[in-house]
Amino acid sequence: MTIWGIEAERILDYWIQYTKDEKYGGFYGRIDIYNQIDPFAPKGSVLHSRILWAFSAAYNWKPKEEYKNMAERAYTYLKSHFWDPVHGGVFWTVTRSGIPLDTHKQTYAQGFYLYGLIEYYKAFKDSKVLEEALEVFHLLESKCKDPLNPGYFEAFDRAWNKIEDHIISPGRDKSMNTHLHVLEPYTELFELEKGAEIKQALEDLFSIFRDKIIWKDTLQLFFDKDWAWSEGSYSLGHDIETSWLLRKAGKVLGKDIDIACNSLAYASMGIGIPALREENGEVHWWVQAEAMLGCLFAYESTEDQYFLDQIVMLWKWIENALICENGEWYWGVDSSGNKLEQHDKVGLWKCPYHHVRSLLILDNWAFRYPQKLLLKV
Repeated sequence: MTIWGIEAERILDYWIQYTKDEKYGGFYGRIDIYNQIDPFAPKGSVLHSRILWAFSAAYNWKPKEEYKNMAERAYTYLKSHFWDPVHGGVFWTVTRSGIPLDTHKQTYAQGFYLYGLIEYYKAFKDSKVLEEALEVFHLLESKCKDPLNPGYFEAFDRAWNKIEDHIISPGRDKSMNTHLHVLEPYTELFELEKGAEIKQALEDLFSIFRDKIIWKDTLQLFFDKDWAWSEGSYSLGHDIETSWLLRKAGKVLGKDIDIACNSLAYASMGIGIPALREENGEVHWWVQAEAMLGCLFAYESTEDQYFLDQIVMLWKWIENALICENGEWYWGVDSSGNKLEQHDKVGLWKCPYHHVRSLLILDNWAFRYPQKLLLKV
């Protein structure tokens, strides 16, 4: 096992040991940087969906019984407490005891639930789970899709009436982030089910990124319903994440997007090294994990040693700055290198997804080409 596989196991073991809510079921909604559980924190659908994805993916990587148990726990809780039995779709949050709390339907959350279901199906081959995944796909297409313009709206009430978004893109109709995390599960679904409707939906998303979201060597973030945008904020983490997720979508569709994706990767890493920073100078955990993957896919496309060197540099920075002694990673550091103590170790947005995915893929890749990367770290 590589250093990345070892670290993936450490993170997964942390979630097994510390995050299960044995009283109310599912997983705690928040654990702070000092490993203190907030027993009253609401539980999020994105958190539980990402746990479902992570432990299903871990089981596909290494079929351990404890990984299966965690995946089943997440799946059961999502179905029992987050799924709306009346209107379909998952709620945003429930109380600690599993009572629906914020019952609005966020497109972003439906995308992650679909992503988790697909990986769970890959791990355990339960046909009813694939049927459930297809049901979520059809909900996204019938409820979330803009009927007049390309793309998907952000937020809806419980009965799927469009509402103003307050989570991903306040004050705007559409976002890069939501479309990225619909593209992500649609790519995986199309690999399983080559249906015409799924293919068309994925092709439409691919075209949206190519023609509307990518602008020169970066991504525009927020849009109105007609895809009008104004220059302003950037997100290096999403730039580098998109560079490999869009490349993967293009591969399954048989469409070439390498030039645009390579440009995103070169531009992101050129700005960011030794670690990709936010506009305020902070360095966040998930961005570094996605940067390693973006560099990996860019290397496979370009064979430019530069990208392997960046993976090594990023990993050494992560080892020094982010890895916690008792497991998991810190959220990040500020512009002076101090830990961001106000951010969670476990929470609505802090989940075993970005870094576990990066580490599992790196572990598999390094064994294929040890002379290229494994011996450098």
